[in-house]
Amino acid sequence: MARELFDSARVIRTWTTHASFAAAEEAERAAYRAMSPRQRLLALELMRQLNHSAYDPDSRGLPRVYSITQRPSG
Repeated sequence: MARELFDSARVIRTWTTHASFAAAEEAERAAYRAMSPRQRLLALELMRQLNHSAYDPDSRGLPRVYSITQRPSG
């Protein structure tokens, strides 16, 4: 799911004007509140992928290879 989200992301370019920064912030909050919980999580996941360029969803988690070491005797 994470790889498809990153590959299908598109920028929506719309132009809006607001009377003040407070009005712009309120409009942004209203748009966020109108989103479903799933849309919010997908937006959060996309922002995380964009901010962490080394992120690879296919290789996340702990490594599967372990090595056993022994203390030198003596």
